[in-house]
Amino acid sequence: GNVIQGSSGSIGQASITSLGGDISQTAASIVNVSGSSNLVANSGLGQRYHITLANAGNDFGGAVSTNAANLNLRDSNALSVALDSTGSSTLNAAGALQLAGSVGGTLNVTNSGATSLSGTLSVNGATTTSANASVTVNGVAGAVIQ
Repeated sequence: GNVIQGSSGSIGQASITSLGGDISQTAASIVNVSGSSNLVANSGLGQRYHITLANAGNDFGGAVSTNAANLNLRDSNALSVALDSTGSSTLNAAGALQLAGSVGGTLNVTNSGATSLSGTLSVNGATTTSANASVTVNGVAGAVIQ
């Protein structure tokens, strides 16, 4: 798998692919991306792995697309994420949260700003939200929360 170590400032865009294991970070590392991020933990042969980028200092400035088994993302500001996880997903943002995609297991969302859908959202397990502002799910065609 890929393990992110240290903190080297901000990068414009990130594309991290692991064909053989999890994507994670050490306790002292910070992920700081000003543009879009593409995070893939998938062998390409049907085996998915976990993505855990949950340190408090992480900052994903642009949209984040994911492909994983279980997903755990944390952002020190707002977060926009396209989910593709066969397991559970946990999202924690210190600002607004925009999400779309599919979650095969449970979806746990904690954020300080508004939560909204930016497209279709399908969750096969339970959904838990803890937001300090509005949670908007109406008005998006195809939104499915089961």
